[in-house]
Amino acid sequence: MVNEPKEAGTRNISIKDQILDTKVVYKALKDKIEKLGYDFIEKEHIKKDTKYGYEFKFKFSGYKQYDDFANAEISVEAEFENLNKVKVDGKEMERGDGLLRIKAVFTTDYKNNWGTTSMKKLLFNLYTKYFIGGRIKKLYKIPAINDLDELSKTAKEKLEFYYKY
Repeated sequence: MVNEPKEAGTRNISIKDQILDTKVVYKALKDKIEKLGYDFIEKEHIKKDTKYGYEFKFKFSGYKQYDDFANAEISVEAEFENLNKVKVDGKEMERGDGLLRIKAVFTTDYKNNWGTTSMKKLLFNLYTKYFIGGRIKKLYKIPAINDLDELSKTAKEKLEFYYKY
């Protein structure tokens, strides 16, 4: 393949000893990625008991085809640990630690139309670097970053801490 996926950006959200609802976070992220036009693919969904409570992990990706030349992928990985059930205003929540990683990449020539011969690879690299580099950024990288930021914003809203001071 001529072009490997290029990273558009990564967002990390870390929480420590916070009150949250993991089911709400999962559902909100899943719904948002579908609303942004990505095809949802779940990779992992684990909930297991541990010595200090329980842990909840999930991984999923969203794929979006911009056009015949480029596509994008957003991957979400969440690891919540030391979770314990608590009641907040009559609602069952969890208290614990966690890390949420959201990453966006985009790929040009994902159908490998330009990667069949050495000459085509050379022409593709020259064309993308010197002639349409700005257009690639405008049409593919910036929309992937915007989608990444939307997903990150949704995660932060749903992780809004219910802890009352």
